[in-house]
Amino acid sequence: MKKQIDVVYAAVVNVLDDMFVPNETVAKSILTKSDREDIIALCIEATRNGEVEVKGKKRTYDISSDKDMQEYWAGTVSNHVRRDPRLNGGTERKDLNEVKKGPRDTLLKSLRLMLDKQDDPKNKADIQAAIDARLAELKPAAEKFEIDVNILPDHLKHLA
Repeated sequence: MKKQIDVVYAAVVNVLDDMFVPNETVAKSILTKSDREDIIALCIEATRNGEVEVKGKKRTYDISSDKDMQEYWAGTVSNHVRRDPRLNGGTERKDLNEVKKGPRDTLLKSLRLMLDKQDDPKNKADIQAAIDARLAELKPAAEKFEIDVNILPDHLKHLA
């Protein structure tokens, strides 16, 4: 049984042919809608031939259903085109959840835990104020941008 990532990779290489160089070409930037449809069709064919297994975390997919297979493989192809370094120009992608987490602030985490444990509205308000103040400290200062009227076209200068 092949891995899904390898089936998607093989399908992309097959469809893009000479236009694609592994670890250099960003497949997403050159794939057309027609190319994506062809890649998905190849992945569905591999599934129905028993070469690869489909596994949904939230639901099961019927491999005899065109709709289920189209839905499953459309998402899987998009995911692997974005994440597989062979397909995204050699870029190692961090997990999106890791990127969203950012650096941890222990004071903020402690304040939020305290807030969850409080029942008294006055104490909750005090803790929330401390959380808001801490968030303001951590937030990067917004870059102030001034409009340079001299570079605007004459007919737009009066709007600045």
